[in-house]
Amino acid sequence: MINKRMMKKCGTILLLLAAVLCSCNPKGADNSKNATPGNDNVTDASGDITAETSPAEIIGFCDTIPIDSYAPNSPSMKINVALEPLTLDNSTATARAISSISYAMSGVESDNLSDAIEIYRNKLVSRYEELRSDYINIRANNEEPFWLNHHYNVKGVCEKGYRGYRNYILEYDEYEGGAHGYYYTAVHTFDPTDGHEVTLDEIMKEGYEEQLLHAIAAGLIRYSKANGITELDRLQSDTGELFISKNAVLNDSCITFIYNPYEIASYATGRIEVDITYEELKHILK
Repeated sequence: MINKRMMKKCGTILLLLAAVLCSCNPKGADNSKNATPGNDNVTDASGDITAETSPAEIIGFCDTIPIDSYAPNSPSMKINVALEPLTLDNSTATARAISSISYAMSGVESDNLSDAIEIYRNKLVSRYEELRSDYINIRANNEEPFWLNHHYNVKGVCEKGYRGYRNYILEYDEYEGGAHGYYYTAVHTFDPTDGHEVTLDEIMKEGYEEQLLHAIAAGLIRYSKANGITELDRLQSDTGELFISKNAVLNDSCITFIYNPYEIASYATGRIEVDITYEELKHILK
């Protein structure tokens, strides 16, 4: 479900991200020239910035922090953040939901998205600066520490879904000097009336887990056949390593369970999305 929407509006995503991320760089840095391995997934994200959201409404920034500002061609860390605003039925509900998003991003609660991403940025910068001594030692040996080129990209998308709930989907794309980067999705669903985070326990009957797990397993088989992924064939006979993903998007017509790389399959398989219709779940829905 998410991928279909993304494909329809891919052009909109690219234009909006370009407008937000590139225009906020006061130094005019050309990020494409300094691309690091693994960052090709930044726009390969579930959800999409809606046509109704203008670049001016996006909350975000982009920054480039050299590990040594005095050294020519110093490795650097790039941070790009573009979050859609979140507005619920009242200010108290909105503040509560934003605090949850802030905590998910930075480990610190804040009821303001701008403050939340500033906290996120400062934590990354502080951690990156701890690597400066490594850089100095490596440079002393006339080596080029390309692995110190890092990047962090975050995109936040808000969608209205089941029973009027708001799905806030955070897409992360990170590279910290390894063979490849890592990208993952975190889904947060909020009740618009009071801002609390909705869980599956609220919409499903007690003891739903086993039946839901079997529905997800069947959905995975459909997904693997549709995408030619033989790695998932083992789930037809063994669901022991399968679990109910907490990253569940409550859409209008179905629940999309998202499994990030390495959770149930290899990195090469990528992110897996399993759609289970509410019709399939009618026996366990409240």
